Amino acid sequence: MLKRFNIESLATGKTEIIPSQKIVSKLKHPQVWNTFIAMALKMRLGDTLVFGVRDHREAALFYERVFGFKSRKTAEDYTGLETGSRPIYMVEQEGVRQPIFELYANNVPKAVTFMEQNGCLLDERLSEDAGDPVLRDPYGFVWCVTKDPIKE
Repeated sequence: MLKRFNIESLATGKTEIIPSQKIVSKLKHPQVWNTFIAMALKMRLGDTLVFGVRDHREAALFYERVFGFKSRKTAEDYTGLETGSRPIYMVEQEGVRQPIFELYANNVPKAVTFMEQNGCLLDERLSEDAGDPVLRDPYGFVWCVTKDPIKE
């Protein structure tokens, strides 16, 4: 039997938010349930994009010269660039050859669980390097899930 809940309780963790797969599979339209959970977790595209490159310094110089981006931070294995709309980072890291999108969520552990239940795979090595969970979705995109900095 399903308990009554409000949409905020789905994300705050004050009640059990995700029914067992048995209950979800018995729902007439489980995709509707998924939509409610996604709305409650308030996931949204973050501000940062990460691109894997062979040489981050060379890449940064190219983007400064050709697009007018400005270097904002350089370290041993990455350079951050200001683009005018959102920061991007050029990183030299094994396994990073496609863009990594930052995904904000109000409850990171529940968002990761929800994403895994819907076909995303946790990349443990990239997660360890990033300090936040990094997941690959079924369509090949990579997401670094972080706490939403906006307080509600």
